[in-house]
Amino acid sequence: MANAAYTESYLAFRQRCLAAFTPENRVERAGLRPVEQQFEEFTLRTVFYEAMLPNCAVHGSDCRLFKNGREVFSWQSVNNDGDFYRLIHHQNSRRYLVFRQDLYGYSVLSLADFSLFQYFPKESWPENSEKFHETFIWTDVSYSAETGLLAVAGCFWAAPMEVVCLPFDEPMAEHWPWMMLRDALSDDVPFAGFEPDDDILLVGWQPNGSLRLSVGTVDGKRLLVDCRISEDGRRVLALTVI
Repeated sequence: MANAAYTESYLAFRQRCLAAFTPENRVERAGLRPVEQQFEEFTLRTVFYEAMLPNCAVHGSDCRLFKNGREVFSWQSVNNDGDFYRLIHHQNSRRYLVFRQDLYGYSVLSLADFSLFQYFPKESWPENSEKFHETFIWTDVSYSAETGLLAVAGCFWAAPMEVVCLPFDEPMAEHWPWMMLRDALSDDVPFAGFEPDDDILLVGWQPNGSLRLSVGTVDGKRLLVDCRISEDGRRVLALTVI
C-alpha cells in the first residue's frame, strides 16, 4: 500500500495542523493530563492540545524526547485516539521508538541518530475524498528480535480488536502486505470459545518464538493461543490453544 506521508498534500495538511499547538489550545483534564514516560535513559513528555481549525479539527499531542535530561527530539501527533509509544530492541542491535503521528499508519524514531520515518497509507489519504478507505489503526506493538517480526494490535474503525503481523527487518521503511491473524483463527482452526467477531488481543512474543494471543472466552475466562509464524510473516504454521 503506497505511503502518503511524504506527499505534498499530506505535508500541507500537517503544516496547517501545527496552528493547534499554541498555549491557548492546551488541555488538561481527566485522561489528558501531561504524561511522562521512561524508556531506559530516555524520557518522553507529552502535552495535549485541542483546536477547531479551518477545514480540520485537531486533538493531538506535543511530544518532547529527553536523553539523560537533555531534549534531543520533538514531534506532534495530530490525532491521539488510542496512541501508544513502544521501545524495541532490534536484531540489528539498534533501538527504535514505535508510535503514531496520526490516526492511520505508524512512525519509527531511530534512537541512534534521531531520524524519523512515517508511514501513512494512501488509501486513507486519497486526493479525492470519495475514494477514502478505512485502514488498520495501530494501538500497540510487540517485536521479536528472534524472528524479526512485528505484531501489531489495533482495529479497523469501530470494528473488533485484532492483530496483524509483518516483517520488520528494515524499521525505517514500509512493509506490505500485513497478515491478519483473524483470518488464520477464523478459517483454519475453528475451535470452541472463539467467534469470528470476537476481539483478538495481543499478549506478546514468547521465548520460544511463538506469538501469544487472547482470542475468546470459555466459562468467563479468556482463551490463549500461541501462533507459530513463518519467517516472512505471511503464514501461520501452527496454532496451539493454551
